[in-house]
Amino acid sequence: MNSIKIKNLFFSIILLVIVSISLMACNNNEPSNKDVIITKVYVEEHAKAGLTNGLSAEEVKEVFGKPQKESVDGVFDVFLYYKINKKDYQLPENSIDHEGIIRGDVGYEMQIVLQNDKVMEYQYFYKVDDDVWEFRVSEDQTHDNKVTSSDE
Repeated sequence: MNSIKIKNLFFSIILLVIVSISLMACNNNEPSNKDVIITKVYVEEHAKAGLTNGLSAEEVKEVFGKPQKESVDGVFDVFLYYKINKKDYQLPENSIDHEGIIRGDVGYEMQIVLQNDKVMEYQYFYKVDDDVWEFRVSEDQTHDNKVTSSDE
């Protein structure tokens, strides 16, 4: 009788471990920001297709991961993605941190603008030499422009 109880207990433990591992594997299909390395090239590869296909907010999260910040003003939803290079660094509220990007405290900032749950525009801010550049993709245009420099 004792060996039957031990076998049942052993079987229950094995079953619990298998179920736990299965649940963890299915827990979240959305990539985290640690899974997606957002570079200008990555944005170029995914932005135009996102506009053409009219990606929804959930589909954007599948491609770029969960945004670090979300802003909703009633008309537009804005997803903000960024890379902080300096421990405990705080981004300014409601503006792109050009100075932080130039200093290297911020690796990049990206905003994805949605309206009616569809992507309208991507804006990716990054550093080249001592300048901040903006790579912007919308339905009408794609451009890459210097927006500020360390000389200003």
